[in-house]
Amino acid sequence: MSHTAEAEYNSYLNALTSSSVFRPDVDVERLIKGIKDDIAITAEQESILFYYELRERTTVESRTNIEAIIKEEKMPFAKLTKLKADLAKKQ
Repeated sequence: MSHTAEAEYNSYLNALTSSSVFRPDVDVERLIKGIKDDIAITAEQESILFYYELRERTTVESRTNIEAIIKEEKMPFAKLTKLKADLAKKQ
């Protein structure tokens, strides 16, 4: 990877990690209440994308661990998506 591409990629990862997904001051209650507005679903998507990007930048030995994290991250995404669909049916 060229120096320019690596710098751009690092900038991208930095942007992902500084988003609301990875901040310690995230208001979890607000995220939960925001299901109708896709806030929580978007947060889960961003998290999954981050780990996919991280997986591409790691050693082969580390990929198994990151893939396990991705698998875990997909579960709340699926639950939130289903909950949103269920809530939409009730309205």
